Amino acid sequence: MELQTRYVTSADGTRIAMSTLGQGRPFVIVQEIWLTAMESYWVVPEIRENLERLAQRRTVVRFDHRGIGLSEREVSDISLDARVSDLVAVIDYCGAGDIDLLGTISGGPVAIAYAARNQTTVRRLILLDALARARDIQRESHTRALWPLIESEWDLFVRTQTLLAAGWTQTGLDLAEANIANSTPQSFLAASRATGQHDVTNVLPDVGSPTLVMHHRRSPWVSLAVVKRLAASLPNARFVQFDQQYSIPLSGEAAIQIIEQFLDEDESKPQDGRSPQGHAVILFADIADSTALTERLGDTTFRDKARELEALLTRTPG
Repeated sequence: MELQTRYVTSADGTRIAMSTLGQGRPFVIVQEIWLTAMESYWVVPEIRENLERLAQRRTVVRFDHRGIGLSEREVSDISLDARVSDLVAVIDYCGAGDIDLLGTISGGPVAIAYAARNQTTVRRLILLDALARARDIQRESHTRALWPLIESEWDLFVRTQTLLAAGWTQTGLDLAEANIANSTPQSFLAASRATGQHDVTNVLPDVGSPTLVMHHRRSPWVSLAVVKRLAASLPNARFVQFDQQYSIPLSGEAAIQIIEQFLDEDESKPQDGRSPQGHAVILFADIADSTALTERLGDTTFRDKARELEALLTRTPG
């Protein structure tokens, strides 16, 4: 598949670069506000393959945040409202009656704010290692120690930050090189300061769409406690943990399988309400029940009980 890139205009006139891949209902991705952009993720074979896989049954829509990548660089307003306006412009371009929405890490507040304001537009919402309050992000001590390099050794800062997240591999090196040109030290610092103020905890009760809250077990960005609290604060949320080699969103098989099943739930559910034969079933328990049950039984026993229930659900009648 070839990536199609075009520009849309936000409410304040800022030009936002966006891309579409595939056909079908739009699946709009609000990626983290960090060093990465559309083109840099496109050079990672695993992420490119996963995006192409998602695009087999839907239109995958991505965009570069203002000040980053191919979007307009010289911008004065980098507030949450401005970023939500950028998302509005991207979604309006799609011209669809409804969309599915994914927010990752610091892109979470943008996705949540949009979903709260546009309840009839967002069919399903996925929050992947996402935050509702930016100050809840966890940064390991070695990551904080790198910040003095931002203005003195920008290339070294970007390479090291990227490799810590992507792994010390050739893929990590390729992504690091692609990230260097995505921003400048001044833009990165300004965006980090502004993003650190994002807080949408007050609008969480207004998110009416079915929501899947996902957490990487080894996430360096967000703790399990923070993600559980987010899921418990949403009216119609489910919570699931997964594991994969790297912490970069959409870089692993496990996350993609969970996302696909959640998005395809309505389409694949038989009219009689029974689980479809021949399909894997992922059990999503209500967050209040699953959290308490996990704490009582422990992760291993909880997973065993889930597998037993899965077997019962998928057993052929008669």
